[in-house]
Amino acid sequence: MAIQGRNGKAGLMTVALVIVPWGGVFVLLYGAWLLIVREPLTLRDLVGWRGTSRHLLGVWVLLLTILPVYGTSRMTGAHEVARLINAPAGLDSHIENASTRYGISADLIAAIIEIESQFNPRAVSRRGARGLMQLMPATAASLGVGDPFDPRENIEGGVRHLRSLMDRFGNNLPLVLAAYNAGAQAVIDHGGIPPYHQTRQYVKRILRRLDRDGAKTGEQENGVQSRRVESRHT
Repeated sequence: MAIQGRNGKAGLMTVALVIVPWGGVFVLLYGAWLLIVREPLTLRDLVGWRGTSRHLLGVWVLLLTILPVYGTSRMTGAHEVARLINAPAGLDSHIENASTRYGISADLIAAIIEIESQFNPRAVSRRGARGLMQLMPATAASLGVGDPFDPRENIEGGVRHLRSLMDRFGNNLPLVLAAYNAGAQAVIDHGGIPPYHQTRQYVKRILRRLDRDGAKTGEQENGVQSRRVESRHT
């Protein structure tokens, strides 16, 4: 069935806007031409609503073009979050999924992976830790990770482990990082960040990577943490 008249033009413009990428530009220019060149719309017409049907068509065309763009920009801006650390494209979706599932910052996950394995899914440490988040075999097994060299499985298991440490140490990030590196029992036994050079450097590097000012592991701070840990686990 053929589409005729002004309704036909409106229908064709709607199709152009939805289907053709440049349709929006065409519609915007056509609407402006109707209002400005073909039959100018004066302020008097606008106030008294005395415009012709062509004026109304021009207004409709402009609204059809502008409102979807405005709505899209609002939705995009609402969900855009600046990332400090950009993971390789192949890993980013796994990091984002785990971040959403376990409520842990994607930047924190990416920072741990970067420090642990330099984003190498085949990395193996001298102690036998494997994969992106360097899971020890016993830890991987307890987390249900069948293949620690599979990026999705490794990140899923590592972030689940990180979530359990967050819950255990009250979201105290320096303690959580220390526990991830040296083990939760070491943090409990020492009443705070263990006095291991490698662990303290590990905590500092990740906090610095996240651009945090609290990357201090001095004795004064460690004493405060010690009291908190002791009171939580006694």
